[in-house]
Amino acid sequence: MKYAFGNAQDIGQREAQQDAFGFSDPENPAFCVHGGFLAVLADGMGGLERGELASRAAVKVFIDTYLTKSAEEEIPQALARALIAAQQRVLELAAQAQLGTTLVAAVLHEASLYWISVGDSALYHVRGNELTQINRPHVYSLDLDARVLAGELSLEVALADPQRESLTSYLGMANLQLVDRNLRPMPIKETDGLLLASDGLFKTIAPANFHQRNGDPQDYCEQLMQAALAACAPGQDNITILMLEPAHVREFIEPVIIAPQRKWGQWAAVVVLLLSGVAAAYWAGEREKKPVTVSAPSTAPGKERFDNSKLPPVNELREP
Repeated sequence: MKYAFGNAQDIGQREAQQDAFGFSDPENPAFCVHGGFLAVLADGMGGLERGELASRAAVKVFIDTYLTKSAEEEIPQALARALIAAQQRVLELAAQAQLGTTLVAAVLHEASLYWISVGDSALYHVRGNELTQINRPHVYSLDLDARVLAGELSLEVALADPQRESLTSYLGMANLQLVDRNLRPMPIKETDGLLLASDGLFKTIAPANFHQRNGDPQDYCEQLMQAALAACAPGQDNITILMLEPAHVREFIEPVIIAPQRKWGQWAAVVVLLLSGVAAAYWAGEREKKPVTVSAPSTAPGKERFDNSKLPPVNELREP
């Protein structure tokens, strides 16, 4: 099977690009037959130092590790192993500077989707004009909202908390606990698409207001980028948008090399990372993406637990 894909990236109103992304090789049939087609996106944390270094390293190590997958290894195991390797690399870099990054990865294999994510970068399932977020953002607001529902906190206090959008899980976290993924294949129809996005997109335009899907994946990524930039949000954060779908839905488009720091509307070479960086903007003002500091992150039902004092082997990961 072949795969169609597109990407768009813009630096926004920041001084540098802290998002990074990459793809596996869709033209490697020997690998695609068992490993499918991989897309990875990471958003370096501007609230910490050198977010661009963390995102770039995480994407490179993740892809390199996933590409060592054997035909016998299951895709969820390979994704978990790649995430562990990326986490280890970011922890090594964190010994030199305080840094961290989100990461979301998706694999299309035949008629199935497999994915894994840490942080708040989003993965959406696109079917017709319906857009559904698949992964859960690891942000402190979910903990606050749960406390409101439990009667432990008032809604007013929860909404006013200054750390509401802080991350509760990210690569580079010493005690990484929250990881979202699926172990059973998620069926994908021939006309479905998958959209990966950093928060520079969905915190500028609410997903409910995304453009209706039309054109090929590259066209759709560019349409979303144009809409985000047209919003002229103050302090616009870096934006990265990826889309992939089965190639038989539309004509397959060959990738071409893109130089770092170019604007959206260009093709990325396979496994080429676009980076450099700065912080994240939120709905109100210019709050930086940073880790939560008020309490230990909670683990919602169905989330993975990692003990990073000793990185766990893949077979210790539990199914949600």
